[in-house]
Amino acid sequence: MEALQDMTDRLHLFGKKVGLCISGEKTKAMTVGNQTSPPITLEGQNIEKVDKLQYLGSYLSENGDVEVDIRARLGKASSVFQRLQPIGKCSTIQNDVKLRLYSSIVIPK
Repeated sequence: MEALQDMTDRLHLFGKKVGLCISGEKTKAMTVGNQTSPPITLEGQNIEKVDKLQYLGSYLSENGDVEVDIRARLGKASSVFQRLQPIGKCSTIQNDVKLRLYSSIVIPK
């Protein structure tokens, strides 16, 4: 597992060369599966290990379980659908327009 520390050090070094800075306080580490690894450090500061995290809008977990991500996506879709209820009840908007709005906003592609 020394490879993780080596990759972190190289990323930090190359980032500094182009003016980027990795925040040790904001950075999280997660291993997938039953792997154990020594603590990863960034300039002497331990990077926090987590068992789940959100990355680019998706939830990832160390055991590969997607249930958290599915529940979050369903919740987001339900929230959007609830906010569209006034449009659905409006009699001045044609049904085909309502259906197109529903398809483009609620139904993921």
